[in-house]
Amino acid sequence: MSVDEQEIAMAFNTEADDWQVLCVYQFGLGLGLAAEVFVFDFFSAKADFTGRFRLYGYGSGLGGKAVGWTLPGLSDWSSLECKHAFSAQQLHDCVATVATASVGVGANIGPCLISGITPTGRMLFEDQDAGGLSGGLSAGAMALAGKWRFKEAVSNRPASYSSTAVA
Repeated sequence: MSVDEQEIAMAFNTEADDWQVLCVYQFGLGLGLAAEVFVFDFFSAKADFTGRFRLYGYGSGLGGKAVGWTLPGLSDWSSLECKHAFSAQQLHDCVATVATASVGVGANIGPCLISGITPTGRMLFEDQDAGGLSGGLSAGAMALAGKWRFKEAVSNRPASYSSTAVA
């Protein structure tokens, strides 16, 4: 294992309570029954780690987001109020709930409330808004459940982050 791989593995397992989240991409539809796929980046300065997570949500809703993505040059990171410190490894395979509503053509706006619950029922974060402004086409509202799935470590960081500021 290389030094970089060791550092990523350590960061992946570091518990932190300063997580920020960015919805990178979403696509979904609903007509009574609903399904939506999301890609979120979770960043922690304490862990010095950004992990990309995929979430397939199923539930109920009407309308949807034909497609949505982060707008270039706009970093709409949201801070999470953590109920408990957690690591990216602990978030993987947690139950997720999502309540979302959005409207727009070209630029979309609306809340996207997310939660993370461990298999033992421990709430990591609850009803935290990861919405905001994004590009795409949408009109609708959905209430969904699924699982957080770790995809990969990425270098995406909030513009305000400085690695020299972390002790």
